[in-house]
Amino acid sequence: MIIKQQGRQTQAKTLPAHHIDGTASRREGSRAGVPCVSNSGDFIVISGFNGFVKVQWSVTPYQEKGKTVRAVVQRVKESAVSVAGTEVGRIGSGFVVFLGIGADDTGADLDYLVSKIVHLRAFEDAEGKMNLDLRAAGGEMLVVSQFTLLADCRKGRRPSFTDAAPPDIAQQYYDEFIARVQHLGIRVAAGIFQAHMNVWIVNDGPVTFLLDSKKLF
Repeated sequence: MIIKQQGRQTQAKTLPAHHIDGTASRREGSRAGVPCVSNSGDFIVISGFNGFVKVQWSVTPYQEKGKTVRAVVQRVKESAVSVAGTEVGRIGSGFVVFLGIGADDTGADLDYLVSKIVHLRAFEDAEGKMNLDLRAAGGEMLVVSQFTLLADCRKGRRPSFTDAAPPDIAQQYYDEFIARVQHLGIRVAAGIFQAHMNVWIVNDGPVTFLLDSKKLF
């Protein structure tokens, strides 16, 4: 059942209590009127009975409250990228970063990802523990643009890329991301924006991280 409430579309739904995610729901159980949060959106508990709760959902989930910068980060022993058979970038040990720029991104989104990636303790220390960041490990970074990270595959079979930034804007942020990483003393190699690229990766581990500037995951 879809209803209108104070100009916002909401949806009432009944589901098992253990499916609810959020501090408030775990603390208060199924008590009516409790505001809660989940990865799928905000909701308020309406009623609870025999292990099930009826909740009033906001239909605006977190992932649609603003676009985002996304990155797939792989720890590598070495990596290279080529365009039309010509190598354009190569690194030794370090990170390969596939970077996707969202339509509403700001400098704050870039700041978050640059800091997070450069300081991510993903390299082993002398005891074999993941305790060293990129600089401490003497690592390098290969950055490759990838707008498909913003694909929406929830409906139908054809991915939608409406959440991705237009190419002219995305390239500005892509170049700025590289410049900010270099400013921190990291050697950076890069692919060519909008080119068809072949990326060769020797993933070390394998170790792969998914990062999102809105902290969706």
